[in-house]
Amino acid sequence: MINTQEGEIKVSKDVVNTIVKLSIDEVESVAEFSHNYDKKHKTLQVKIEDNNVWVNAYIALYFGSDIRKEVEKVQENIVNSVQTMLNLTVKTVNICVKDIVFKEVK
Repeated sequence: MINTQEGEIKVSKDVVNTIVKLSIDEVESVAEFSHNYDKKHKTLQVKIEDNNVWVNAYIALYFGSDIRKEVEKVQENIVNSVQTMLNLTVKTVNICVKDIVFKEVK
């Protein structure tokens, strides 16, 4: 919930999830956002409490990517998007690289 002079703005958790997913997909080195990596485990976990956000996400990167550098880009993109669009504080963004994928040559 965001308080303004005019009243309250409520944003559903689904909106926060969508912003995080789109932020992940914007990074070119992300081969796939592991939507169905393991049916037992969620591939995106977002916790929102008192205008704070915690994120856990599982991704696959393209082979040859500098994993640390690219994961930092993903983390930065998520933080910037959530803070800019929702004015919420992102406390942590944990990224687990679950796979490496070869780029298809066309």
